[in-house]
Amino acid sequence: MKNRRIAILAFLLGACLCLGIGYATLSETMHITGLGEVSLTDASTAFDADIYFTAAQAGDSKCSATITADDTADLTVDGLCGEGDSTYATYTITNFGDVNATVAATIASGETDLYDIEVEWVDGDNTLDAATDLVNDTAVIKVTVSLKYTPTVATSTTIKIDLVVTSVTPQP
Repeated sequence: MKNRRIAILAFLLGACLCLGIGYATLSETMHITGLGEVSLTDASTAFDADIYFTAAQAGDSKCSATITADDTADLTVDGLCGEGDSTYATYTITNFGDVNATVAATIASGETDLYDIEVEWVDGDNTLDAATDLVNDTAVIKVTVSLKYTPTVATSTTIKIDLVVTSVTPQP
């Protein structure tokens, strides 16, 4: 009789164990409950970089360089005559924010069938560190425009340069 009770108890425990393992094996959804908190102020600060064009300087009399908005600048070319003739302008970009960021200076518009347009980093690089109490990180880009061929009529063009800013997440 005692052996029979032990056998029945073992059978019931084994059945419960098999039932639990079978359910876990066949179940595809795991439910986890918890609490998460996001500060909208912190989140918007992380993606709201204060990075602007702060200076523009033409390289010679064949062009003019202007800042048209915080993140947009123009390079107006007038006076290039023959194939290979070129001019350039430099633009200073400054990070006033408290977020490290990667910056790309892209050509938004320009006559690329007549002109070769190159953008290069000449002072600093495209990663601007967050501003500290006394120092704002800066970088300088140089935009060079050259004629691909000699045009049949005098020509001028305005090239638009846009800043594209991506926040840099600190690595642990």
